[in-house]
Amino acid sequence: ATAAGVIVSFLILGGVLLGLRQAGVAIGWGIQFQQPVFLTIAALAIALFGLVMLDLVRLPVPGFAQRWSMGRTGLMGDFIAGAMATILATPCSAPFVGTAIAFALTASASGMMIIFTAMGIGLALPWLMIAVFPKTAQLLPKPGAWFVTLKRLLAAGLFATSAWLASVLFTVVMGQSAVNDGWRDWQPSLAENLAQQGQVVFVDVTADWCLTCKANKALVLNTEAMGEEFAAYNTVMLKADWTAPDDRITAFLASHDRYGIPFNIVYGPGAPSGVVLPELLTASMVKDALAKAGAKVN
Repeated sequence: ATAAGVIVSFLILGGVLLGLRQAGVAIGWGIQFQQPVFLTIAALAIALFGLVMLDLVRLPVPGFAQRWSMGRTGLMGDFIAGAMATILATPCSAPFVGTAIAFALTASASGMMIIFTAMGIGLALPWLMIAVFPKTAQLLPKPGAWFVTLKRLLAAGLFATSAWLASVLFTVVMGQSAVNDGWRDWQPSLAENLAQQGQVVFVDVTADWCLTCKANKALVLNTEAMGEEFAAYNTVMLKADWTAPDDRITAFLASHDRYGIPFNIVYGPGAPSGVVLPELLTASMVKDALAKAGAKVN
């Protein structure tokens, strides 16, 4: 049931994106996190799950669900769990499925749905493996007193997730987050124009709901060593905040065959068209891109 929830959710997600594409609407991966209604419902639902995990709230199981599950487990609940896993995974899955997403969103309708089905099966594979080989479930630890502690830890994680979604909701409702720490606000064609003037420009397309973006900043972009590299090339730092819907940023991503974030590109006299970086950054990748973009053109 959980695997079915994952796969059906991917099919629905693919269908919705296909419909939006057919209607001429700009689309991208994880765009549901830009919508206040989704963020509100998700934050409240996850907080409720946390209360249930602590046994502070008990949700009654409808009679039809009890009959469907033969009195042993709530299959509807398992199905919903699979759906939630799919919906909440999209901001963090872009680095791993970026190529597939880019191909899917530009493919034919049938090709797009085939790719989304394959991705659904991939995410559902752990549950499918246990369904096909039930004995593997015996490898899981047995219930005991440790499970009470685990439930509390999981509940804390759920509350933290709910609080994070609430903070993203606040940013979306109030407007884009402030640009600071030496970053300038990205504008269409600004990076290309600065590169033509001989400047090295680093563009970071990010969002408050993109945890991979935050990891790239913490581990690479905001380190002291990388700051020295940026300073050595007198780099102009541009931040494109995609926390809230922005058709200009969506079009910018699409122009580079990207439909998800993080997305980073470096412009300069040596690379007027830009050097596109992988989704998961390392210091050496950024240094090499800066060197290429900063090269003098004879």
